[in-house]
Amino acid sequence: MRRLVGQVALVGALLSVVALGGAGIAFADTGGGLANISHQVSDLQKQLADLQAKGQSAKPGELSASADCSRGEASQPFAAFGDSGSYSLVPQGDLANTSEWSLKNVAVAGDHDPFTPGSSSLLFSKGDSEAVTPVMCAGPGDSTLRFFVTDRGGAGDASLEVKVLYEDVKGGQHDLTLATLSPGEQWEPSPAIPVGVNVLASASESGWTPVAFSFKAHGLHQGETLSLDGPYLGAAELPTESSDPATDPIFDPSVQLVDISRQIADMQKKLGELQAKGQTARTGELTKAATCGFGNTSQVFLPWGDPAQYSLAPQGDLSSTSDWSLKNVDLSSDHDPFSPGSNSLLFARGDSEAVTPVMCVNLDDPTLRVFAADRGGNGKALLQVKVIYEGLDGHPHNLTIANLKVGDGWQPSIVMPMGVNLLAAASGSGWTPVAFDFEVHGLQKGETFSLDGIYVDPWRWR
Repeated sequence: MRRLVGQVALVGALLSVVALGGAGIAFADTGGGLANISHQVSDLQKQLADLQAKGQSAKPGELSASADCSRGEASQPFAAFGDSGSYSLVPQGDLANTSEWSLKNVAVAGDHDPFTPGSSSLLFSKGDSEAVTPVMCAGPGDSTLRFFVTDRGGAGDASLEVKVLYEDVKGGQHDLTLATLSPGEQWEPSPAIPVGVNVLASASESGWTPVAFSFKAHGLHQGETLSLDGPYLGAAELPTESSDPATDPIFDPSVQLVDISRQIADMQKKLGELQAKGQTARTGELTKAATCGFGNTSQVFLPWGDPAQYSLAPQGDLSSTSDWSLKNVDLSSDHDPFSPGSNSLLFARGDSEAVTPVMCVNLDDPTLRVFAADRGGNGKALLQVKVIYEGLDGHPHNLTIANLKVGDGWQPSIVMPMGVNLLAAASGSGWTPVAFDFEVHGLQKGETFSLDGIYVDPWRWR
């Protein structure tokens, strides 16, 4: 049986899920906020692991019975906006027919975005306007939702809440808020929204899981309308190199995460095959070098809308770097003003690289977050983050999980799901060894990148 992967595949490579927060939101961007759903997806992962341990599969419910598995032809409708991913219209997504939609105070209008074929859109004109798509089949590769949207005649404070309706492993129905968006007056694409719960397809014998999407308007003023068309489901492929900070999508925090869903799905498949044989993962050199145990937890990122309890990784406060591997990286007395400590790592050359000590993580340790600053540059530099992990074969591997962009002042990074912590399910010890590799790219003369406060979110606190 296939095992659920607790990975939110993000936006541009996502997940899902996760953020450089503005006040009260876990993931802010110029048009609204993506919700941090990593903990909910991790909970689903644990439920699936329990299900698998019993040799059972997910139970289909009413959503499964009503799901439409038909989809339009795949295309690249967001290529002009830096997303070369392949997407398909959801069932009745062209709005030529809305018989399977559920519409409350929403009209079908003759207006349509100028970027894609079609002639209709959904018009939200009241504060309780809501539209729910037909139920559809989502597979492991259907990691991202996108659509076109506009807000006309308002004060800029209206929003569109996006939820996914899904079926859990017992066949029960649930909903999960994915985003709260504040679009502009002109037609524009939504950010790439990680679906997250599509990982439940791994628990189904059919290879898919039923989902529907709810769009609800909030805060509309008299005469103000929100319009939406073309809901598309697919997998985002956003750029990992930067150009003009004013126009490059990489500066949207939602595209800093790399979509690792395919790699995680491959690990998941191999993990299932290993468990089917009654075997466990081989241990290697990383396991021998790993330090287990984290410090006390704290809500260090609460001022940015992230209430999770985080622990410093081993030597994460940089009071000692004896177990770090540093290449052209200096220890600086500069330190962010938000967390305990007195040091930071200073990256001043194009080949500067720092690797953390090896640490133990399990299914309860899904995410990584740091503090960083980029000073004296032109906004083009980025800090590539890789997770170094031990495969089921006992050999070390690495996987890029993010390309971080920050400003010239100290600030928190986005939340970075590591994904590979699922390999702990194949270990007799209940944990798997990982380290994190930070490598700078694109530094200009005189530019420096600073890093400190390496935190892991131990989900066990919940």
